[in-house]
Amino acid sequence: KDLAIFVGENTQYYLPKFKEMKTSGRTTINWSAFLLEFLFLIYRKMYLAAALVFIITNLISFGFTMLITSGSVLEATPQMVSMITMMTYGVSLASRFAVGFLFNRLYMNHCLKKIKALKTAHSDQNDYYAGLTKSGSVSRKAIIIICCIYLALSFIATYAMILFMPV
Repeated sequence: KDLAIFVGENTQYYLPKFKEMKTSGRTTINWSAFLLEFLFLIYRKMYLAAALVFIITNLISFGFTMLITSGSVLEATPQMVSMITMMTYGVSLASRFAVGFLFNRLYMNHCLKKIKALKTAHSDQNDYYAGLTKSGSVSRKAIIIICCIYLALSFIATYAMILFMPV
């Protein structure tokens, strides 16, 4: 019951998956996590995991870019650009598979850890259930904020590239 309250939306998917993982140890891919990657982690309020996935994926992609172009985008040949693109897509795909395959187990552990912490923090039953509802479920607000920040940064980056691009 506590787990269902904490999960909130889509308990009909997660509770059987959690039970299957507990009994058989098998994990299946979560296609939403695969497709949306760090955004899905944010949606399910797994903020630290989302930040780690975002930072690691982007640092590796940035590292490939810097390694191949030797720090100068102007010296990049079409072959280098193609190789950078392929490697970046490869990192992105590997990251998506990792998040997709690991998500259900990570989410189950996240839920159980949060529920245990809430039980110890709240002696009053009403406070405990209010905490389950508030700490669990999903965060649409966080997704909207992240998307707005992403759009703003994209516009700024595009403007900066146009402004500083040699003619």
